[in-house]
Amino acid sequence: MGIAGLHKAITPHVKVTHVRELAGQRVAVDTSAWLHKSVFTCALDLGLGRTPWTDRGELPPYVEYCLNLAKMLQSHGVKPLLVFDGGQMPLKIEENAKRSASRKERMAKAKARYEKNDVEGATQMFQQCP
Repeated sequence: MGIAGLHKAITPHVKVTHVRELAGQRVAVDTSAWLHKSVFTCALDLGLGRTPWTDRGELPPYVEYCLNLAKMLQSHGVKPLLVFDGGQMPLKIEENAKRSASRKERMAKAKARYEKNDVEGATQMFQQCP
């Protein structure tokens, strides 16, 4: 995911710091990355099309995860600017098609594991599907 080579290109310019040092500043956050990471908490439910949080009148766990991270930033005086992916990039059409095909394949494998009562294996496979 992301931009190939970006991490390597920016690493020399990265300064590791505590979030409190950013107090009073507005910070852009790759919210899509947060969401991608957060679906691990409910991958089995999402993979099976279940939304038990809806019946309980709760927000989905992946939304709660992102809100909690935003609140954490705010608690340190940071003003988060949540940035989401935009439309499909023409340069990534082929890559996105490969990812989609791979996701469908993993989804089918996960469902097959679930049907064999391998809940742990299914969960692990669903976690690879976002």
